[in-house]
Amino acid sequence: MEKELENTLDWREIGQRFKEVRERHNYKRSMIMEKTDDQGGAVYKYEAGAQPASTNYALFLRNTFGASFDWLYDGVENLRSERDRTEKKIFNPRAIGARLKAIRLKMGLTQKEFGLLIGLSSVGVGNIENGHRTPEIKTALKIKRALGKPLDWIYFGDEPIIPKKNRLQAKQSKSNQIKSNQSSPKAKKKSRL
Repeated sequence: MEKELENTLDWREIGQRFKEVRERHNYKRSMIMEKTDDQGGAVYKYEAGAQPASTNYALFLRNTFGASFDWLYDGVENLRSERDRTEKKIFNPRAIGARLKAIRLKMGLTQKEFGLLIGLSSVGVGNIENGHRTPEIKTALKIKRALGKPLDWIYFGDEPIIPKKNRLQAKQSKSNQIKSNQSSPKAKKKSRL
């Protein structure tokens, strides 16, 4: 699973989104390098896709320009509240771990089962849940896909705003899924027992 995700991360494309945020706000690369105290040309390497884009630099873009981690790393823009877009955030490993542990428990999964779902050992899951480790972007993307939660929720607790139309479609889809499960041969057999 790790190799599969690694192969799907197009660092050039991700770098272009980083560059687009900078240019949209009329910042020259030299201005960003000065603001971030980048003396080794990391910003250039991120934007060119020559080096995986740092989550710390993404955090700078988020706090400075309101860029979403989901858009920067996955090309998907989620609706977020004004407060979530403008409030300065930090990486808080304990809060990240608490969010992930709460959803894991809600799903009724053990650390081992959750680890199998996202490609980590139970020890790795435990380290994240206890706040000893912040998930790197590849792991966070696996968590996003497994849970259907945005990166901005995983890292910062931002709740996406889901338009009413989408909520109704999701509710209808879930209702159809339940009906389908109830009409399956297994369900009919169970109901007769």
